[in-house]
Amino acid sequence: MLPSFTLHLNTSIQPGRATIGKFDGVHPSLACSTTGGKVFVHTPFVAPAGTVAINTMGNQFRFLNVNEKVTALASGCFAKLGGSGKEPAHDVLLVGTPSNLLAFDVERNQDIFFKEVDDGVNVICMGTLGESNVQQAIVGGNCNIQGFDGTGEEQFFTVTGDNVTSMGVLDFNSDGTNELIVGSEDFDIRAFSSTSELLAEVNESNVVTGLCPLYGSHFGFSLSNGIVGLYDKTKRIWRVKSRHKPVSLCGMDFDQDGVAELVSGWTNGRFEVRSDRTGDLVFKDTLDSPIAAVLSADYRMTGTEELIVCSQSGEVRGYTPLSRDAQGGSIERTQIEESLIELNQKRQQLLSQLKSYEDAAAGSSSTSSTQNAIPPIRTLCKLTFGVQCIQLEVGINSSDDRLLIHGLLLFSETVFPSGNQFVHFKEPCISAVVPLQPPKDSTEDLNIKLLVGHRNAEQYIVIDLVQRIPKFSMFAPTSSAKVKEPVSVVEFQIQERVNRFWLWLQQSFLIESPHSAPSSIDMSFVHLRDNTPLRLIVVDGRVTLKSDDIALAGALIQDLCSFLNVTSLESTATMSDEITEQYRRALQKVEEYQAVRVKLTAEMAESATLIKALLIQAEDSRLLNEMKRTKEAYSSLFEVNEDLIREYRKRESNYNALLSALKDLNLLVQHAANLRVGPPKKRITAASREAINANNAALLIKIIKLGY
Repeated sequence: MLPSFTLHLNTSIQPGRATIGKFDGVHPSLACSTTGGKVFVHTPFVAPAGTVAINTMGNQFRFLNVNEKVTALASGCFAKLGGSGKEPAHDVLLVGTPSNLLAFDVERNQDIFFKEVDDGVNVICMGTLGESNVQQAIVGGNCNIQGFDGTGEEQFFTVTGDNVTSMGVLDFNSDGTNELIVGSEDFDIRAFSSTSELLAEVNESNVVTGLCPLYGSHFGFSLSNGIVGLYDKTKRIWRVKSRHKPVSLCGMDFDQDGVAELVSGWTNGRFEVRSDRTGDLVFKDTLDSPIAAVLSADYRMTGTEELIVCSQSGEVRGYTPLSRDAQGGSIERTQIEESLIELNQKRQQLLSQLKSYEDAAAGSSSTSSTQNAIPPIRTLCKLTFGVQCIQLEVGINSSDDRLLIHGLLLFSETVFPSGNQFVHFKEPCISAVVPLQPPKDSTEDLNIKLLVGHRNAEQYIVIDLVQRIPKFSMFAPTSSAKVKEPVSVVEFQIQERVNRFWLWLQQSFLIESPHSAPSSIDMSFVHLRDNTPLRLIVVDGRVTLKSDDIALAGALIQDLCSFLNVTSLESTATMSDEITEQYRRALQKVEEYQAVRVKLTAEMAESATLIKALLIQAEDSRLLNEMKRTKEAYSSLFEVNEDLIREYRKRESNYNALLSALKDLNLLVQHAANLRVGPPKKRITAASREAINANNAALLIKIIKLGY
């Protein structure tokens, strides 16, 4: 398939910072971020009926000087589904920078609102949440998420586990209203309701760089390690991996089957269209430079939605989907090719089996035939504890005692950085032990391929096994007398039978079932990574959790409540002096950095005023031909300019330190919120934010301890 049009805009496009909007309410325009803190808007030629001409640039090429680094770009209409009535009825351009959000009316060349966002703007998306019909500009920054309406008033706020890298709005839980899905640098995909409640959490193998709602609860995702795939709620439907990195995602019904396919753009200049059901490749093409964005819109106003592909060098191509009639021959050829590939694979398998039978028949005695026969093989696979690690133990048992394990092939994106690991044994054996060190506390299925054969065999029997790694498998049970008792304590009440708590422990930890039904639980654990102690006590539904790691305590409570289907939970916390001081220091750092930032801004404003005065003085002296005074003025101007540059570098360093401090503080707030579930969790987040804004450390610590 050839492109329907090609544009060369002769200006670079930053990756992931492109959007299409109807800024005059009628005609679609392409807005892209380029170098030097600028955004350009290109509007194609509006042709008479029946024509599809394209204006390459002309007077439809406009620039917006932001004068700051553009970190995110989006467009949308605030008044589309109602609102206060003050919002414009056409699309507005949303520009995010490291410190603010700008909503700009391109047609009228004026600001709609300008909001300072201390945590920065990493990503922007537009949409409605819950039952509200008010469109929001949802901004993801440094560990938190904010939603603004068309007047700039905040409508939504929540915190998340790390810097936000991608977002999308869709009906995640199929309740008829929209929820927010968020990807972040901690490898997690989270779904939030309109009330900031965490609905679901999925752990991936790397940083989530892209999320793209497709239809219903289906959405595409991309990771920084080259993986692209599709989820339906929390179930992964398919995924593919490349050695290149994905840059942009979008959804479009490319094959006209009524369902959107997933389109992905890559750093090698290639873009792909993949089936939503299987991930099979539907269409691909390659541009001369890395992809900047893939979008979909009726860009030429022909009545047909087109796929718009932008490269980082400024090339823009449009692709028109084929009609169902035109696709008939292509689809038939694709089906024939797939059938041929499948038949060829079967042919290779049959040839391999035939060779094995011929080798077996080549033996000169019945003994040889007996040697080539494959008896039933029983396998053993379990996890045990080792020294600062867990161990995978595998073994085989067969009537043929000459069968041995020659190697293991292990697959897990979380446990192994490369996604897999091969273990070869110099001396084949009937049992083996492989040490494992999962880097994160997450549930993982470890896929295992056992290579079994005689000692000098050239071909192996491959046995497939799956071993589930519990979420808290790195916590080894121990005696409370052997570890130091944690000082920090979290207490809460859950009216459940003790055996239900035991079921949770067996699912989430590596522990054995009790020999008899216990009436209470009192267990101590030690973390194999850093020897962190943990103690869990359950008596008559009263749970006492002792841990000096508030993040761990929150993760345990969230996992327990998810297993027991607890939707609302209050708790009280007693924190160690170290944790309390950690909160005080984090809040104090934010206050200090903000004070320094205000001071540096004022000093830079004074220097800027002085520069203006020196410029006027130098120009006056030049016009009066007083060259000595002109040189003195320019010399002073040079010195002030150097001072201004130094002050700017100080301000930049201070701002980066402020972002780091805000991230630490937001993470601490999230850890504290995770000690509760449901409405109490949302209340903690809101109350903690008020305490932070008031710079009240004592109130913040009280809220975290008591929940109010």
